[in-house]
Amino acid sequence: MDKRFSKIFHLFGFLFVIIFFVSCVNEVSKKPLVEKGVIDLRTWNFQKEVAILDGDWEFYPNEFIDTAPSTSLKKNHTKFETVPGLWNTKMGGGNGYASYRVVILLPEDLEIPLAFKVSEHGTAYSMYANGKKIASNGVIGVTRETSIPEQIPLISSTIQPTKELEIIFHVSNFHYKDGGLWYSTLIGQENLLRDIREKNLLLTLFLCGSILIMALYHLTIYTLRKKDKSPLLFGLFCLVLIFRLVSFNEKYLAHLLPNNSFIIINRIEYLGYYLAIPIFSHFLQVLFPLEFKKRILSIIYIIATIFVVMVIGTPSWFYTYTANYYHVFTLLSIGYYIYVILMAIIRKREGASIILVGTLIIVIGTINDILHSALVINTRYIVPESLLGFIFAQSIILAVRFSKAFNDVEILSKSLGKLNLELEEKVVQRTEEFKQQKEIAESASSIKDKFVSIVSHDLRAPLLGVSNLLELLSKKDMIPDEEDRNKYITMAWDSIQQCLKLVRQLLDLSRIETGVLRVRLQSVCLRIIVAPILEELSLSASAKGVSFQCDIVDSDLIRVDTEIFPQVIRNLLTNSIKFSKSGGIISIELSKADNFNLLLVKDTGVGMSSEKLKYLFLPNESNSSLGTSGEKGSGMGLFICKYIVEAHKGKIHFESKEGQGTLCTISLPI
Repeated sequence: MDKRFSKIFHLFGFLFVIIFFVSCVNEVSKKPLVEKGVIDLRTWNFQKEVAILDGDWEFYPNEFIDTAPSTSLKKNHTKFETVPGLWNTKMGGGNGYASYRVVILLPEDLEIPLAFKVSEHGTAYSMYANGKKIASNGVIGVTRETSIPEQIPLISSTIQPTKELEIIFHVSNFHYKDGGLWYSTLIGQENLLRDIREKNLLLTLFLCGSILIMALYHLTIYTLRKKDKSPLLFGLFCLVLIFRLVSFNEKYLAHLLPNNSFIIINRIEYLGYYLAIPIFSHFLQVLFPLEFKKRILSIIYIIATIFVVMVIGTPSWFYTYTANYYHVFTLLSIGYYIYVILMAIIRKREGASIILVGTLIIVIGTINDILHSALVINTRYIVPESLLGFIFAQSIILAVRFSKAFNDVEILSKSLGKLNLELEEKVVQRTEEFKQQKEIAESASSIKDKFVSIVSHDLRAPLLGVSNLLELLSKKDMIPDEEDRNKYITMAWDSIQQCLKLVRQLLDLSRIETGVLRVRLQSVCLRIIVAPILEELSLSASAKGVSFQCDIVDSDLIRVDTEIFPQVIRNLLTNSIKFSKSGGIISIELSKADNFNLLLVKDTGVGMSSEKLKYLFLPNESNSSLGTSGEKGSGMGLFICKYIVEAHKGKIHFESKEGQGTLCTISLPI
């Protein structure tokens, strides 16, 4: 297996290096810088860009300076502090209070309102522009009792620019190990700042959705086969990372919880980090039990438990000091991980090379995040993106394991057949018993093959839809209307929910053939089923210049399982789009004949030959043709349709000629 995936190893590593360096590039220019409390933005183009206020700000330790606009009062000031940065050195520790001040020189002819994108700072602040309070987090104070911490990134209220704009931060910290202006502050038009924030939030939600799907997928695998604990541990590892992700970066969790939720969110953030190490260690130990010593795993669990207990049972001003020590513990654990995997590669353990690729990706992301959080480097947090890389590597391992399992089943099936033939003459009375066992084994293998093929086919479409929607949403000029953006966000969310729903549905499908599960028929208006599918496919249809013609009325009723049958319509319409050219029309209507409802799906596409119609329902990727725009298929779509229609005691039939389009007729009992 190592030789088979060596090319994937190098290709995936190369792609991640590219992603890593791209992720480290900030979205805004870092020049000019603040120098001795002044930044010159008189030549800055605020119509197109936002500026970043990094550099040496005026610093006033243990003082909340007057916010009334005045440059003469501080013009001879000699104390400065680098922003972003920590005041720990100049304040003799993280606790205390202080003021920061910067004067921004703006263009004289600038008339557009400006706003600021402010990250959380340590750990409460009030922000003033020319004496006006425009943003705040928590309640500042001169003691722990008089201050209330809060960490919510925000965009300030807008201000009308003046020739000289004075910005003052009053900051206090008595609840965290580090104090000061931790992160950069951006200035620019409000819509540009919101674009940056929305991109960060969309990325966070996309990563959460992707990781959540993988977590549920692995947990589902564990429920089906509890003998192997690696899917359980990997699923838990994904869930832990999700909790850290929603409590970090843009603090999405803070928008869901009530005010003054600093302690809750901060503890979730720390627990997401502290729990990840022992769970991931246990995951590796299950994969490579001979290389990963149980004694080392026990030590990791004991140390991690001590840190977790401190996070849960001590105040924030205490447990936040444990982070640096846990960083050291993390780096030591990473070193041991690499040693274990290298030993597994030397001993030719299955999947060791692929696991090494995924682990190195997480290691790079973890080291980057540790250095970034300590302000040693100024990049961005990339562990969530790194986790996607590891998930990819883990998916390859699962694919190999499934492939090997299916090969074993096939070999076992052949062995049983051979054994039956040899024993038939000697033990006549047991022939029937062996035949039954053989049929059961072959049936189980067939159901598994169908199930895996359906998963790979039907999960691809909604995930691709989410990817396309997010790509559109990332381009503001393509969707300027906020209502349309919200609509597409809702569609993306619905597609993710469809993926989760599909997993549950496909578990039921695998049991239809065995008779364990019955199709739950109910009378329903066909328009209710068809309308959302047409809306879902409208983007891909319009991209090819194909239009829909729906001749279904509210009185058109059919008896189907509303959870399963929509997949048939979706697959048929997707195929019609695939094989239609620009200007093509796809129609769908319902008629009746005798005691059957006839659902007709017709297109004006390229059609099929009579030879192609013979093999239409065979589940084989080699039978799948390229679409008019080069689209590829898995060869499973029509097999799934036939499988579901026959479960409804119906029939599906195709009529087609090359160059004259295709007509699909589905007959369902009334």
